[in-house]
Amino acid sequence: MQAADGSLRVGRQEAADLGSLIAESMRSLGRPTGQMLITRPEGLLSDFVRVELAPHYEEVVPTRTITISNTAAILRPHAKALLKNREWSFVSPDHLRRAARALQALEIEFDQRGWITSEPHNDLTSRGVHWRERHAHMHIETERTAFLLQVAEVSRSGGAKIPFAERGSPEHGHPPQGRPPWIGSRSTEFIPSGRLEVRLWGFLQNREGTPFRESMQTNTRLSDALGQLVRAMAIADLKFGERQRIDERRGEERVEQWEQTRERAVARFFETRRAEALASQIRKWREAEEVRAYSAAARARLEPAAMASSEKWFEWVDRHADSLDPLARPSSLSPAIPAPTPDDLAPFMGMFDPRDPHRGFA
Repeated sequence: MQAADGSLRVGRQEAADLGSLIAESMRSLGRPTGQMLITRPEGLLSDFVRVELAPHYEEVVPTRTITISNTAAILRPHAKALLKNREWSFVSPDHLRRAARALQALEIEFDQRGWITSEPHNDLTSRGVHWRERHAHMHIETERTAFLLQVAEVSRSGGAKIPFAERGSPEHGHPPQGRPPWIGSRSTEFIPSGRLEVRLWGFLQNREGTPFRESMQTNTRLSDALGQLVRAMAIADLKFGERQRIDERRGEERVEQWEQTRERAVARFFETRRAEALASQIRKWREAEEVRAYSAAARARLEPAAMASSEKWFEWVDRHADSLDPLARPSSLSPAIPAPTPDDLAPFMGMFDPRDPHRGFA
């Protein structure tokens, strides 16, 4: 792989046979730290697959613990906004300041990394977005992509059942009756636990937000959970960049395949036109020979008097035979074939679009 510049081109069947070997390579002591073998198809029309060395970011991005001060003043804008926005705090009042300090600790960490934080644009009319994402507490722009996050409190179990008529439907803009809107569509009463989580939306995250929460069962403190969240964001950011590089490489490969396909299509187009011209010349030559044979037979069979009265006709017949015969005009035997248009090439391009290498189903 190193001799092949990190990429090896093999047939699809050969790649399938290498599947177990590629999986086993993850346990190999000779595998470079932070790298792993993957297979990547070249395209639908290609019979080849790329076996490549790809980054394994989980091995190189460390986990950090985010320090949360329990006494620091809440001065950061997103943390202050959380304290003010009680309707969409997703935290009970008794634990709101702790949640704000967690949000403030994250904002400080993001600033140190050079990531840009801003107020999220909460488009309540957007479709295909989970309702909680519409009420995120912070928007973060990393080096390559962007995320939304939300601090929330996890309810204790055992809450009383909420009557159906009093339940909310946030997806349709109906808040729950007699409860803060962030309760959402819960079917049981929210019981404050003081246990916090941070939900993350963005590249490689769940539609409902990937939760990073403190837990006594797993001995995960809130500072640990925040560290895991920041690590997940850093890894996702790197993978987003890798995805862009792969897309660029696939685009280059697709253009290369398109150019090769077009080159073959042009050659096939000219071969087809030449074959059509040849078939037309043979057809006209045979027709001319039939006319000449007819003229010769007439001269052999007809009486001289009959031929004399038809002489002008047979002179025309002979001229017509010469006009049909392509061999009578040697200089025009080679056909003049104009350069093909995209429509001319379409039948020879397979699943590629003859006008645009990035269109089609190849």
